[in-house]
Amino acid sequence: MELLVVIAIIGILTALLLPAISVAKRRAQGAACINNLKQLDMALGMFVEEHDQIYPNTNEVWYYYKQMLRPYIGSSAGSFACPLDTFMVGLLDGAQINERPHLLPDYNFVSYEFNGRNRPSQLNPPELGLAGKSAHTIREPVRTLTLFEISAEAPFSWHESNRKQRNKAKSYAAFADGHVDMTKIYWNGDPGKQNLPMMYDPDSSFNYRWSP
Repeated sequence: MELLVVIAIIGILTALLLPAISVAKRRAQGAACINNLKQLDMALGMFVEEHDQIYPNTNEVWYYYKQMLRPYIGSSAGSFACPLDTFMVGLLDGAQINERPHLLPDYNFVSYEFNGRNRPSQLNPPELGLAGKSAHTIREPVRTLTLFEISAEAPFSWHESNRKQRNKAKSYAAFADGHVDMTKIYWNGDPGKQNLPMMYDPDSSFNYRWSP
């Protein structure tokens, strides 16, 4: 009888503690994402400093900035991977996809994207993004994105229980002034690649912009 009571108490305590443990784990994982973005943003700043204040520019710079920043951060692959990077959302239909960008060559094994979608393309407006731009052209460093979680491009969130593509989904992002913040991403709700969030700057009620 006493053994059954002890087992029951242990069961109750476990049920009470598990949610708290889960919350603490997610907070620790979120902190790791913040630290990763801070490291990468510092490395990006060193790259810009050594290249006459010009941001990286390659054909697929938004994922392949990794090769450019590697000399500035050493050999730690963990800096490019968010521990909450556990799924993706289809950019065309918004459906959840069971794939993890930092484990896939299509994403160059990264969880974070460089704000460089302005490289020559039929899809992307040339004024949006920092690829090949001078740091001196940035008008609002406190609002201009440099690096952000890949989830922001859909947008969806790795940090919220709602996993659907939606307006104001939250992603961590780094800014040109050096700070990192949880950022609500504006999406106009229209499907298709032409209407993804990085195709337009949000209004001033949002704390970020894509253009310099």
